[in-house]
Amino acid sequence: MQKELSTGRNMLWNSAGSFIYLGCQWAITVLVVRLSDGYDGAGTLALAMAISNVFAPVAHFRVRPYQVSDIKHLIDDGEYVAFRLLSIALSVVLVFFYTVITCDSSSLMPVMLFFIFRALDLFFDVFHAIDQRNCRMDYCGKSSAVRGVLLLFSFSIVLYVSNNLNLSIASMTVVTLPMLLYDVPKARSFGAIRVHLSREHAVKLFRDCLPSVVGMVSCVAVVSIARQYLSFMEGDVALGIYASVCTPVVIVQAGANYIYAPLLVSFAKYYDEKKTSAFKSLLFKILVLTLVVSLLAAVAFLAFGDFLLGIAFGADIVQYSYLLYPAIVSAALTALIAFASDLLVVVRDPKGNLICNLLSFVACIPCTLLFVPLCGMNGASYAIAVSYAVGLVAMLVCLRKRLLGRVN
Repeated sequence: MQKELSTGRNMLWNSAGSFIYLGCQWAITVLVVRLSDGYDGAGTLALAMAISNVFAPVAHFRVRPYQVSDIKHLIDDGEYVAFRLLSIALSVVLVFFYTVITCDSSSLMPVMLFFIFRALDLFFDVFHAIDQRNCRMDYCGKSSAVRGVLLLFSFSIVLYVSNNLNLSIASMTVVTLPMLLYDVPKARSFGAIRVHLSREHAVKLFRDCLPSVVGMVSCVAVVSIARQYLSFMEGDVALGIYASVCTPVVIVQAGANYIYAPLLVSFAKYYDEKKTSAFKSLLFKILVLTLVVSLLAAVAFLAFGDFLLGIAFGADIVQYSYLLYPAIVSAALTALIAFASDLLVVVRDPKGNLICNLLSFVACIPCTLLFVPLCGMNGASYAIAVSYAVGLVAMLVCLRKRLLGRVN
């Protein structure tokens, strides 16, 4: 009983800290509108975020679900840290060349600065995985809460004083970096972390996780393609409006993530112990809870959306509140496909992970070309939702096949 209460408190700490961090990140998308002239800054920041979302899976390399489900400790924690450093270095190079090739030269600096901040965030993640596997997600929550407050204050103060988006983004990295002095010792409390990487385990992690990485890059590219095509068709101002209005619905995606992420260890144990019924039951509960969170968000935005948007961005943006509702659907499906993708990592089905995510990517191209010209800014949400629905259905089929033959 005491252990269950302790686990519950730890998960509450993690959820609270994660929501604070998410709220602070959302707040900077509000402040960039409030403290800048027009929506150009918001559009640039949205572009930087979209590109970082495409390449963050390379930096992450889908190691978090693999690491927390490594319940037999087949790979040393120090090797996970070393592998994350290598994947981050690779992702930074890829972002640079992608931005040079596909974006205006003026976007290179903000995109790179934001991705460096995102890469640091993902470096913290490898230590949080150690905390999670040892059932101390309160450490993760406390770290996230403090880093969220720090990045919000630094971004807002620097932007207000300098009116320079690049300096504001860079300041977020500077102020959150010292939090490693908290996270690293906490992770080390569970055992020594000697940063090294054997060739055998490097090859194993690369081979086992690469299909999932390619799949997740393809999956995340769905959002980037839809947003970049919207920017191409209607300009940065339209993208800035769309991103500003739709950012609050990320709470749906985050809410679902905070429901399932702490339970990945449980899924791994159920699968390892061949408790198929328990695995399916937990899966069903999370699907239902995600639906409930989405419905509650829809009701809340219906009741208070105009009011909240007016406070956050000014009266001019209230006319675009109709963008919220398709965005809620797309956010819910984004959360569900991320959840299903993590489960495919847990059950070690990299091939299925890759194929299903590629299906979403392939579906995105005709959907984007169809919906954005036809429906304008809402078209981006429609394209994302339909594309992810295709991939999600395929993933559930793969999970069902993987569970067949497992005895309860």
